[in-house]
Amino acid sequence: MSVVTMRIAADVGVRYPDLLVGGFCATNLAGVDVALLRARTRFTEARAALQARYATTDALVADERIRAWRDAIRSCGLKPSEYRSSVEQLCRRLIAGRLAEGQLPLVDAYCYASAVHRAPLGAYDTARLPGPMIELRYCQPATDRFVPLGGSASPMPLQPSVVVYACTHRVLCYAFNHRDSAETCLTPRTNDAVFIAEAITPAQHAGARNALIELAALFRGAGALVEEPAFATPADPTLRLVTRTGGPPA
Repeated sequence: MSVVTMRIAADVGVRYPDLLVGGFCATNLAGVDVALLRARTRFTEARAALQARYATTDALVADERIRAWRDAIRSCGLKPSEYRSSVEQLCRRLIAGRLAEGQLPLVDAYCYASAVHRAPLGAYDTARLPGPMIELRYCQPATDRFVPLGGSASPMPLQPSVVVYACTHRVLCYAFNHRDSAETCLTPRTNDAVFIAEAITPAQHAGARNALIELAALFRGAGALVEEPAFATPADPTLRLVTRTGGPPA
């Protein structure tokens, strides 16, 4: 057994007093029943529900849960039209009729839960983390490094106004949930991982909680060993997430 600790930095908690960050650890992910997991990940239904609710992308952006992430990105000194939250990016693809399914069933599962609940979800392979502590904090330009998944780091400046998930001085996710790192993302060999959801306003809290609960149930039903989701707030900023095997170095 090992423990991944998650913490909301004090200055981030002051700036975003309604912040909610939740997570859980899962293991035996390499042994899940892929066919069963894919059957439970019902993108066709999720796409139809989104298309029925949002006739246009303008209607999506008007949703207070999406709009709040735009405000949060703007508060980082970034243009929300260029640095969209992960949940806005995902919902846009689904509304446009583009398939969200990919090569990794684990990623498909958290994308599905994210779309259903309009809550950003992300994941990190615990064996690829450089340490046991994940912190939601402001960027530290002098020492941080970031290797974005699927693109160059140059359009994503490491400026001190940007909130990031970081482990030691490696950025795991840029601008809250805009882009994950290629160095710690899930791979076909991932067996142990930590899954994270977040909310920036009270209107988003239920979605973040329900997305994690549904995702944990999806993995558990397909044969993974899954811990119960736990949550942190600025008033109670630290989580201890247990993984039964593997995990980051002590």
